[in-house]
Amino acid sequence: MYKICMKTWHNTAYHRNNYSGRYRHESVHHNGKIFIFGGGSPFPTEHLNVVPYFDLQSNKWSAILAGSAQNPEGRVAHSCNKINNYVIVTGGQKKPNFAFHDIWIFDLVYLVWHQLNVSLPRQIFFHSGAVTDNAISTYSVALNILMELHTD
Repeated sequence: MYKICMKTWHNTAYHRNNYSGRYRHESVHHNGKIFIFGGGSPFPTEHLNVVPYFDLQSNKWSAILAGSAQNPEGRVAHSCNKINNYVIVTGGQKKPNFAFHDIWIFDLVYLVWHQLNVSLPRQIFFHSGAVTDNAISTYSVALNILMELHTD
């Protein structure tokens, strides 16, 4: 773990449980926990109905089971942005010849997924997202495209 104020790296002893290492996952920090979304090894992908997290206070891994009727399919190479108590997951890849163009929101308070009734204009993977005042901008070097999802 990198301590910004001290400008030094520190090894953190932690209890691992049964969570495997992942490739091309995404993560967000919320209330002292680092939540992990998706990823894989690289295929198969990890399901998104179970969201592992690392508690920075206890240095322990745990997981929550999303209480949603529908959950996004597992994926790698997606983007993940946090706005307030919500995580927005866009695109990604399930297997080498299949990519997503969907948008999902994970509620960090109620621990449920919601799929937006809008899709990205095309499938996208190996991309990044940036939050601005009223939009999420997504850019993919692999596809050489820039898309914006406006929130107003």
